[in-house]
Amino acid sequence: MKYLIFAIIALVLFSSCEYSQQTNQNPMCLIGSELFEINQKDGGDYLTYKSYTVQKIQNIDNVGENYRVLDKNDVLVYEALEQFNYFYGIYENFMFVDDGTGNIRQLLVINLNTRKTIFKVTYTGDVNLENGQIIFNYPFVTEKPPYKPNCPEEAEKWGDMLGYTEKQIIDLHKNEIVKTGEISCTYME
Repeated sequence: MKYLIFAIIALVLFSSCEYSQQTNQNPMCLIGSELFEINQKDGGDYLTYKSYTVQKIQNIDNVGENYRVLDKNDVLVYEALEQFNYFYGIYENFMFVDDGTGNIRQLLVINLNTRKTIFKVTYTGDVNLENGQIIFNYPFVTEKPPYKPNCPEEAEKWGDMLGYTEKQIIDLHKNEIVKTGEISCTYME
Protein backbone atom coordinates (compact mmCIF):
# COMPACT_ATOMS: atom_id res chain seq x y z
CA MET A 1 0.00 0.00 0.00
CA LYS A 2 2.87 2.40 0.85
CA TYR A 3 4.40 1.75 -2.58
CA LEU A 4 1.12 2.47 -4.37
CA ILE A 5 0.73 5.82 -2.56
CA PHE A 6 4.36 6.70 -3.33
CA ALA A 7 3.86 5.81 -7.02
CA ILE A 8 0.76 8.02 -7.27
CA ILE A 9 2.54 10.97 -5.62
CA ALA A 10 5.57 10.51 -7.91
CA LEU A 11 3.33 10.42 -10.99
CA VAL A 12 1.58 13.66 -10.01
CA LEU A 13 4.91 15.36 -9.29
CA PHE A 14 6.46 14.18 -12.54
CA SER A 15 3.54 15.30 -14.62
CA SER A 16 3.31 18.80 -13.18
CA CYS A 17 4.82 21.95 -14.63
CA GLU A 18 6.24 22.88 -11.26
CA TYR A 19 8.30 19.71 -11.12
CA SER A 20 9.58 19.97 -14.69
CA GLN A 21 10.58 23.62 -14.22
CA GLN A 22 12.24 23.05 -10.84
CA THR A 23 14.33 20.21 -12.26
CA ASN A 24 14.99 21.89 -15.64
CA GLN A 25 13.44 18.93 -17.44
CA ASN A 26 11.26 19.06 -20.50
CA PRO A 27 8.58 19.97 -21.03
CA MET A 28 8.72 23.68 -20.40
CA CYS A 29 5.22 24.71 -19.40
CA LEU A 30 3.04 27.40 -17.91
CA ILE A 31 2.81 27.13 -14.11
CA GLY A 32 -0.84 26.47 -13.28
CA SER A 33 -1.78 24.80 -16.55
CA GLU A 34 -3.41 21.37 -16.42
CA LEU A 35 -1.54 18.31 -15.23
CA PHE A 36 -0.49 15.81 -17.88
CA GLU A 37 0.96 12.36 -18.23
CA ILE A 38 4.10 11.91 -20.34
CA ASN A 39 4.60 8.94 -22.67
CA GLN A 40 7.32 8.47 -25.27
CA LYS A 41 6.78 6.67 -28.55
CA ASP A 42 7.64 7.06 -32.22
CA GLY A 43 10.53 9.41 -31.39
CA GLY A 44 8.40 12.01 -29.61
CA ASP A 45 6.78 12.95 -26.34
CA TYR A 46 3.04 12.49 -25.91
CA LEU A 47 1.49 14.67 -23.24
CA THR A 48 -1.94 13.39 -22.24
CA TYR A 49 -4.26 15.98 -20.75
CA LYS A 50 -7.86 15.66 -19.57
CA SER A 51 -9.32 16.52 -23.01
CA TYR A 52 -6.35 16.55 -25.39
CA THR A 53 -3.16 14.73 -26.31
CA VAL A 54 -0.17 16.73 -27.53
CA GLN A 55 2.43 15.03 -29.71
CA LYS A 56 5.73 16.93 -29.47
CA ILE A 57 8.44 16.29 -32.04
CA GLN A 58 11.82 17.96 -31.68
CA ASN A 59 12.51 20.34 -34.54
CA ILE A 60 15.92 19.03 -35.65
CA ASP A 61 16.53 21.62 -38.37
CA ASN A 62 15.52 24.74 -36.41
CA VAL A 63 15.01 26.14 -32.92
CA GLY A 64 11.61 25.29 -31.47
CA GLU A 65 9.20 22.37 -31.52
CA ASN A 66 6.77 20.82 -33.92
CA TYR A 67 3.60 19.58 -32.25
CA ARG A 68 0.14 18.29 -32.95
CA VAL A 69 -2.90 18.53 -30.67
CA LEU A 70 -5.44 15.73 -30.84
CA ASP A 71 -8.79 15.52 -29.09
CA LYS A 72 -9.88 12.42 -27.13
CA ASN A 73 -11.09 10.82 -30.39
CA ASP A 74 -7.61 11.31 -31.92
CA VAL A 75 -8.94 13.96 -34.30
CA LEU A 76 -6.34 16.59 -35.22
CA VAL A 77 -7.33 19.90 -33.60
CA TYR A 78 -4.17 21.96 -34.13
CA GLU A 79 -0.76 21.55 -35.74
CA ALA A 80 2.30 23.79 -35.40
CA LEU A 81 5.35 23.51 -37.63
CA GLU A 82 6.85 26.94 -37.01
CA GLN A 83 10.29 28.06 -35.91
CA PHE A 84 10.90 29.37 -32.37
CA ASN A 85 7.55 28.09 -31.00
CA TYR A 86 7.42 25.95 -27.89
CA PHE A 87 4.32 24.21 -26.60
CA TYR A 88 3.63 25.75 -23.17
CA GLY A 89 0.56 23.96 -21.80
CA ILE A 90 -3.22 23.55 -21.87
CA TYR A 91 -5.97 24.86 -19.62
CA GLU A 92 -9.56 23.93 -20.44
CA ASN A 93 -9.87 24.64 -24.20
CA PHE A 94 -6.92 27.07 -24.30
CA MET A 95 -3.44 26.16 -25.51
CA PHE A 96 -0.37 28.23 -24.69
CA VAL A 97 2.63 28.68 -26.98
CA ASP A 98 5.90 30.37 -26.07
CA ASP A 99 7.43 32.18 -29.05
CA GLY A 100 11.03 33.37 -29.01
CA THR A 101 14.52 32.58 -27.79
CA GLY A 102 15.59 35.63 -25.75
CA ASN A 103 14.49 36.89 -22.37
CA ILE A 104 11.81 39.07 -24.00
CA ARG A 105 9.37 36.66 -25.61
CA GLN A 106 5.80 36.32 -26.80
CA LEU A 107 2.99 34.23 -25.37
CA LEU A 108 0.27 33.05 -27.72
CA VAL A 109 -3.09 31.93 -26.35
CA ILE A 110 -4.99 29.74 -28.80
CA ASN A 111 -8.63 28.75 -28.40
CA LEU A 112 -8.66 25.08 -29.43
CA ASN A 113 -12.42 25.19 -30.09
CA THR A 114 -12.06 27.90 -32.75
CA ARG A 115 -8.41 27.14 -33.64
CA LYS A 116 -7.64 30.85 -33.48
CA THR A 117 -5.00 32.86 -31.62
CA ILE A 118 -6.97 35.05 -29.21
CA PHE A 119 -4.02 36.73 -27.47
CA LYS A 120 -0.42 37.44 -28.47
CA VAL A 121 1.45 39.34 -25.77
CA THR A 122 5.06 40.26 -25.11
CA TYR A 123 6.48 39.22 -21.73
CA THR A 124 9.64 38.79 -19.72
CA GLY A 125 10.22 36.75 -16.57
CA ASP A 126 7.80 34.28 -15.06
CA VAL A 127 4.28 33.63 -16.33
CA ASN A 128 1.66 32.03 -14.06
CA LEU A 129 -1.90 30.83 -14.52
CA GLU A 130 -4.27 31.16 -11.55
CA ASN A 131 -8.05 30.64 -11.70
CA GLY A 132 -8.27 31.25 -15.44
CA GLN A 133 -6.02 34.32 -15.33
CA ILE A 134 -2.54 34.51 -16.85
CA ILE A 135 -0.27 36.84 -14.88
CA PHE A 136 2.80 38.16 -16.69
CA ASN A 137 5.21 41.10 -16.84
CA TYR A 138 4.91 43.26 -19.94
CA PRO A 139 8.26 44.90 -20.82
CA PHE A 140 8.32 48.51 -21.95
CA VAL A 141 10.65 48.16 -24.91
CA THR A 142 9.71 50.86 -27.41
CA GLU A 143 7.43 53.02 -25.27
CA LYS A 144 8.04 54.65 -21.91
CA PRO A 145 6.25 53.49 -18.75
CA PRO A 146 3.59 55.84 -17.34
CA TYR A 147 5.89 56.45 -14.37
CA LYS A 148 9.28 55.23 -13.15
CA PRO A 149 9.20 53.34 -9.86
CA ASN A 150 11.83 53.54 -7.15
CA CYS A 151 14.41 50.93 -8.11
CA PRO A 152 16.56 48.95 -5.68
CA GLU A 153 20.16 50.14 -5.24
CA GLU A 154 21.51 47.21 -7.24
CA ALA A 155 19.66 48.55 -10.32
CA GLU A 156 22.19 51.39 -10.56
CA LYS A 157 24.75 48.77 -11.68
CA TRP A 158 22.53 47.62 -14.55
CA GLY A 159 23.20 50.72 -16.69
CA ASP A 160 21.58 50.36 -20.11
CA MET A 161 20.12 47.01 -19.04
CA LEU A 162 17.70 48.72 -16.65
CA GLY A 163 14.16 48.30 -17.93
CA TYR A 164 10.63 48.53 -16.67
CA THR A 165 7.74 46.08 -16.70
CA GLU A 166 4.06 46.27 -15.89
CA LYS A 167 2.16 43.41 -14.31
CA GLN A 168 -0.68 42.52 -16.67
CA ILE A 169 -3.38 39.88 -16.51
CA ILE A 170 -5.11 37.98 -19.29
CA ASP A 171 -8.56 36.90 -18.11
CA LEU A 172 -9.35 33.85 -20.24
CA HIS A 173 -13.03 33.73 -19.29
CA LYS A 174 -13.70 37.45 -19.87
CA ASN A 175 -11.44 37.48 -22.96
CA GLU A 176 -9.60 40.64 -21.88
CA ILE A 177 -6.21 41.98 -20.79
CA VAL A 178 -6.07 44.01 -17.58
CA LYS A 179 -3.24 46.51 -17.12
CA THR A 180 -2.65 46.76 -13.38
CA GLY A 181 -0.49 49.88 -13.38
CA GLU A 182 2.06 48.07 -11.17
CA ILE A 183 5.43 49.09 -12.66
CA SER A 184 8.70 47.37 -11.62
CA CYS A 185 12.39 47.77 -12.36
CA THR A 186 13.78 44.84 -14.34
CA TYR A 187 17.13 43.75 -15.68
CA MET A 188 16.74 43.32 -19.46
CA GLU A 189 19.26 41.89 -21.87
